[in-house]
Amino acid sequence: MVVAAGVAKTGINAALPKAGGISGMVTDAGGTHHGLADVQVQVSSSSTGVWRYATTAADGSYTVTGLPAGTDYSVWFDGSGASGGSSDAFGYAYQGFDNQTSLGTPTLVAVAAGVVRTGVNAAMLKAGAISGLVTDAGGTHHGLADVWVNVFSPSTGGAGSATTAADGSYTVTGLYAGNDYQVCFYGSGASGGSSDATGYIDQCYLNQPTSDTATPVAVTLGVAKTGINALLVGNP
Repeated sequence: MVVAAGVAKTGINAALPKAGGISGMVTDAGGTHHGLADVQVQVSSSSTGVWRYATTAADGSYTVTGLPAGTDYSVWFDGSGASGGSSDAFGYAYQGFDNQTSLGTPTLVAVAAGVVRTGVNAAMLKAGAISGLVTDAGGTHHGLADVWVNVFSPSTGGAGSATTAADGSYTVTGLYAGNDYQVCFYGSGASGGSSDATGYIDQCYLNQPTSDTATPVAVTLGVAKTGINALLVGNP
């Protein structure tokens, strides 16, 4: 397109096709069956290349709009930070539409142009959690803030992360039940200890250098596994 100085180039028009949408309700599968607020809903389609996100309202409802027509939309629900139900303290297990786990195959949803597909709901199951304290292995033994804690279970696909608070404490919620969680601590940006200037050496649970050698942690639904602590050594 050529634009001349002092001239408005007119007629640069577009006819946008109608988009569709997906909506539903996310509830607590426990005794209350209340709607869950603050559930992150992710919608994607490999054929259209579209990714969209929404957060559930106080009553658990959500709507994702602006979707091109397609037959292969997957819908996933992240309830690790959800509120309003019976398992807020431990979060709710990540799942796909039609009760699929992260290792499962999601039931695909079709979207038509100009139509909001309703009834794409989820009943979230209670999850488990891991918590602990990360401190400086140096002379101060202070709690370390801003340590990134990453949690993963190879057998279940359960995963989560958190950043330590000012006192070094952390909690990772929304985890499936499993016996092989790897917990690793990354302290390059940590603060509050004796080696802030140089950072701290990364480690996994029970002073292991990699996730492959980390001592596994078991997680039970509805329970926070406490005491998964780390003493980080400063970089020389």
